[in-house]
Amino acid sequence: MSVTVICPLYKSKQYINSLHKSLLMQEDIDLKTIKYILTDTGDGVDKIVNDLEKAELTIIPISDFSHSLTREKAAMESDSDIIVFITQDIIIKDNDGKSKKKLEKMKPLILDYLPLTLEEVFIYEMEALGYEFNKFI
Repeated sequence: MSVTVICPLYKSKQYINSLHKSLLMQEDIDLKTIKYILTDTGDGVDKIVNDLEKAELTIIPISDFSHSLTREKAAMESDSDIIVFITQDIIIKDNDGKSKKKLEKMKPLILDYLPLTLEEVFIYEMEALGYEFNKFI
């Protein structure tokens, strides 16, 4: 089954490279595309995203951004079997533990680290809506 990831971006320069890399590292999924919806702030993220593998970029003015409608429009344009909505600061599970090490270097008072795969994010969100996936997977 093909997967499209939809991720709105706003002042996301500090997140975009590690986020994109972690999405591409996901195993056992047919990642068709990662749709980034960039709220135009002139921070140069558009140039970064244009060079990323499997990335599609839509740039919108700040006045057009809506948490729900922006995502819905991108979803309606997708022809993937599964659509996963994420935020720019989500930590996607990595295979080598680099994400956790990076967070630990910041010396937080509390570190509640719960990395998830795209499959786990999808199942968690859908189960919250009442779907049961233990019968399908």
